[in-house]
Amino acid sequence: MSMIEFQKRFPDETACREFLEQVRWPHGPGCPRCGAVGRAGRIRTRSGIWTCLECKKSQFTVTAGTPLHRTHLPLTKWFLAIWLITTSSKGVSGKKLAEWLEVDYKTAWFMGHRIRRMLAEPQWSKLSGIVEADEMYVGMYVGGRKRPEDDDPGPSSGGSKRGRGAGRATVLVA
Repeated sequence: MSMIEFQKRFPDETACREFLEQVRWPHGPGCPRCGAVGRAGRIRTRSGIWTCLECKKSQFTVTAGTPLHRTHLPLTKWFLAIWLITTSSKGVSGKKLAEWLEVDYKTAWFMGHRIRRMLAEPQWSKLSGIVEADEMYVGMYVGGRKRPEDDDPGPSSGGSKRGRGAGRATVLVA
């Protein structure tokens, strides 16, 4: 997903909250206190807060019991931090995250650690243990030898494209 697609999908707090509710509660909201599913009502005066109709004691949000519980930051900043960390090939430093999210360094460091811990939990990852990833470009050589069109002297000659990945398929292995 590109940055533009990400911004279109999660433009505001409501879109982020609705996404979390769909992912976390596919069969309706679940009360963290009594465990009742689908027996909750939204409190109209407060955004994103649910009340349990079963135990009548619990008020909760979609972030209750998650690493995002009791956060004072908007979900849009959390979602952007998650996107930045997961799409970066070499990782994101706390200083850079603080700069991009317009938060202080301690907050960015805390967010980064929470996100990495969340990604390490088995329920979030399909791969486990130590995972190594590498990419390879296929199609430049045939039988260990260069193709004749790869000896192109330059772009003005009308030959094949030059540069990284030009005319080749990318293979990613994890």
